[in-house]
Amino acid sequence: MDDSDTVRQERPPVSDWHPPDVLAALKKRGHSLAGLSAAHGYHLTAAGKALTGHRPP
Repeated sequence: MDDSDTVRQERPPVSDWHPPDVLAALKKRGHSLAGLSAAHGYHLTAAGKALTGHRPP
């Protein structure tokens, strides 16, 4: 079996991440939700609202 036959995922798909997992991953890399928002030109609370906000199915 060669490498093309083996699919290996090191991280779960983004849709499977729970908000605390996202926060922990950001903190581990020295980032924050506010910093992420600011770095992309959004209000400081934008990433947090996007992470916790309710969206239609």
